[in-house]
Amino acid sequence: MDTKSNLKNKSTGILLSILLLGLMAAGILLAYPKLGENYRQIEKNTSPVQTENTTYYEERNFIETALAYNYGLYWRLSQTDRQILLNPNELFLPEYLARNDFETYGSIITTFNETVEQWYQELLNSQEGRYPILYAIVSQDTGNSAGNEPQLEHYLASGTDISQYIQNKYDIFVLFRYDENGDLTVSDLYGTNVYSTSDIINMDVTKAMFEEYLGPDEWAAYSMELKSPRDVTICYGVPKGAFTSGSDWYTDYYRSIVNFGQSGFWAVLFIAVVLVFLMAVFLPFKKSLGIHESILSRLPLELAITGGAIALTLCGESLTGLASGTASGEMAAELAQNSPYLGRITGNILIYGINWIMLFLILLAFYLFFLSVRRLFQLKPKRYFIEMTLIGRIYSWCSKKGRKFINDVYELDFSDKTNRTLFKIAGINFIVLSIISCFWFFGIFALLIYSVAIFFIMKNYADNLKKKYKILLKATQTMAEGNLNIDVEENLGVFEPVKEELKQVQQGFKKAVDEETKSQQMKTELITNVSHDLKTPLTAIITYVNLLKEENITEEERKSYVDTLDRKSTRLKQLIEDLFEVSKANSHNVTLHPVEVDLGSLIKQVSLELEDKIMESMIEFRYQIPDEKIILQLDSEKTFRIIENLMVNITKYAMPHSRAYIELRKEAGCAIIIMKNISATELDFDNEQITERFVRGDKSRSSDGSGLGLAIVKSFTELQGGSFEIITDGDLFKAVITFCY
Repeated sequence: MDTKSNLKNKSTGILLSILLLGLMAAGILLAYPKLGENYRQIEKNTSPVQTENTTYYEERNFIETALAYNYGLYWRLSQTDRQILLNPNELFLPEYLARNDFETYGSIITTFNETVEQWYQELLNSQEGRYPILYAIVSQDTGNSAGNEPQLEHYLASGTDISQYIQNKYDIFVLFRYDENGDLTVSDLYGTNVYSTSDIINMDVTKAMFEEYLGPDEWAAYSMELKSPRDVTICYGVPKGAFTSGSDWYTDYYRSIVNFGQSGFWAVLFIAVVLVFLMAVFLPFKKSLGIHESILSRLPLELAITGGAIALTLCGESLTGLASGTASGEMAAELAQNSPYLGRITGNILIYGINWIMLFLILLAFYLFFLSVRRLFQLKPKRYFIEMTLIGRIYSWCSKKGRKFINDVYELDFSDKTNRTLFKIAGINFIVLSIISCFWFFGIFALLIYSVAIFFIMKNYADNLKKKYKILLKATQTMAEGNLNIDVEENLGVFEPVKEELKQVQQGFKKAVDEETKSQQMKTELITNVSHDLKTPLTAIITYVNLLKEENITEEERKSYVDTLDRKSTRLKQLIEDLFEVSKANSHNVTLHPVEVDLGSLIKQVSLELEDKIMESMIEFRYQIPDEKIILQLDSEKTFRIIENLMVNITKYAMPHSRAYIELRKEAGCAIIIMKNISATELDFDNEQITERFVRGDKSRSSDGSGLGLAIVKSFTELQGGSFEIITDGDLFKAVITFCY
């Protein structure tokens, strides 16, 4: 019951924590409209910033991607020149890589081809990027050309000086020439100070960009063997105003994040984290919530720190960028444009749902971190290390297993024959293998001989084990067939403990058979006794009913017969009711109603109820009841019946003019009721059988009892977790009832 209560408390604490964190996340979402207004106002007052770094990164990106585009353009022009389809690897890779070893280097070749094709596609799609790129390529061998700027193609094909032309039309321009050997020269470099012409040439010669783009380590071995474009002139340019007209996309993005954070989002987030901190500090003080014992407070410190660090990182660009796009409506507009079938309402629900989940997870990570750190102030450092860190738990586990191993070694019983044998085998095996290892190569032959010898030794041992197992199996089969007198004399070695257990099983079976025989005998006696005790009053009733039918009886005789019928029917009724009660008790079909019962007061109450019978019995009752109240959780009716039956038993069977003693005492956490009297007849019954149903001390069954009184006492006592015992000593009859707290 306590376990269920603890589980319920822990669940309550976890659910409450989740609910509060969810409400905080929802509260932040409710602030989005106001934060969006503040953000738009800040954006109006902030102009895009053009920085030197912006130009630097744009220029560097332009030069590096232009070198990559050279390979894509040359590949496409080569197909035009040769009028055939070519793969990039057939132009740029060494022969043994390109053709002879495709099975080994196939994945590298495929990746290379896909990368070159991707570079070409990026160049074609550059018009849709941050700035357009105009380009042209001319083959010096065939005169074929390609590009998206006809005038550049014309100038390159005719060899015209284009220095004046590019200064008037382009922000940045570069021209590459590859001779028939693939050697690169760079000229007409205009509009950039990032790289010099020698820097660009060295970049192309080392082919460092291939490793940067392709990634696999294998390229480090082949980068110097890659072929370059040959006998072509290639140029690229960005038109005037296109390159420097606006600020860098990355600068604008981070500026918008900072602006949204300053609109109040970071302040709201900080307040939420503070509230989470207060939750982690104060909620565990409420013991009924069970948070201090739940899984939330037992998260290892390493995981809590990792989660807190991730949450802190996400609070920057990721969360603020997501919140900015949500509050400003940019994400909803983009979603509506790309997925119009979602609808405006569904799209907003989806976007805000993503925001809520992210906020909830971040707040949860902080909450777990704070709970974990809080435990540091509750536990001693050593206990905190062992219970609240992964390293400590691993150390504790290893230490426990190590101590167990050491204890097992210390407790190894070398007096046991099996342990001694195994230890000898292990020692001999170690010595033999150590000697064999000293012979180096020749030790293989010794090891072969040793292995064969070990095989036959183990085979002989296994055969002996099987033989002893068959003996044990035959013995168990014989027992299963009902023969419990089988005796195994052979020494069964490792199965010797099993043989001893088998003997115990034999004895247990014999005992069970004896008890079953005794039970069957008692059932037979029960039927006989029930028949006798029920038949006696029933016969008397029938007899007196027949007498009442006679017409010549006097009124006095009729009255006497009716009184006798009343007594016999009452006895028969009481007998049936007692039998019904004891049957219900033995089948555990009794509903108990425990209340606080003062045993001393209950004994006095029963004695008052039986005062008339006690007076008629001419027996003097002596009571030894302590002044201190002895109160237990018992069924008052059933306990009353227990005491009543025992006291009635005394009035029926105790010697007249003798004394009966009723004692109540408290001993070792138990309440003990002892009733003693001197029997009027010789006590020659079995103390255990006397409590069975319809078993009476009066074997002639001539007295007025039913034989159910003590059976009811025993059943009602055991139902309430107590014990009942009969003790006889000569003519002294003693009944002992024990109830423990």
